[in-house]
Amino acid sequence: MSADSAGELFDPEIHATDRDGNPSLNKDGTFRKKRKDAGRKTPAKPAAASGGGGRGGKADAQHAEYAKQVAGVLQVPATLLSLADPVDGYCAAQLVKPWSDAIADLALQYPQVAAAIEKAAVVGPLTGLVGVGMLTIAQFGMNHGKVPENIGTMFGARPRAEIEQILKQRGDQLAAAAAEQQRQDAEDAASAAEINDMIHATRAEKRAAAEAGSEHGYAAAV
Repeated sequence: MSADSAGELFDPEIHATDRDGNPSLNKDGTFRKKRKDAGRKTPAKPAAASGGGGRGGKADAQHAEYAKQVAGVLQVPATLLSLADPVDGYCAAQLVKPWSDAIADLALQYPQVAAAIEKAAVVGPLTGLVGVGMLTIAQFGMNHGKVPENIGTMFGARPRAEIEQILKQRGDQLAAAAAEQQRQDAEDAASAAEINDMIHATRAEKRAAAEAGSEHGYAAAV
């Protein structure tokens, strides 16, 4: 076994060799040692996690805007589906966010997808109109037993019994107000009659006093 200029014995585990398999020497005649990572494969860099973990602040903001626009569009069919089948509607609503995030990821990479989102975003303002339409359908459907109460209330509709109770309360309030008005009118009429009687009595007293005075004056003159 060979040794280098420093007297160190060659060890193939730690010392490097040339192409021919001979010990590789440094300029000072010592054995050149292998690199610590020699023979090892460079570990692959972990792939960026999906969902935009490696995006910058501006990209994150754009991603959030795309996701919001897509969610506004997807919410419409999810809402309509809930009337046809509550279970399917619930599942569709739960899938709105993951689908929105996935499509937003594509929009950051492909301008065509971003352009499609911008065009579809015009549907966003219509969601309010759709919501009012769904509330109208749900309310009248619940009124006539065509829409289950648990579905109708999801859209803000009120149960028929609750509306009937509200109408009854309003009717009672109107009846009480009318009765109070009648009572007040009766009191006002009675007061007016009393005042009128007092006026007539006062006039009668004045006439009687005037007639008595005239008779007294006539008697004195005679």
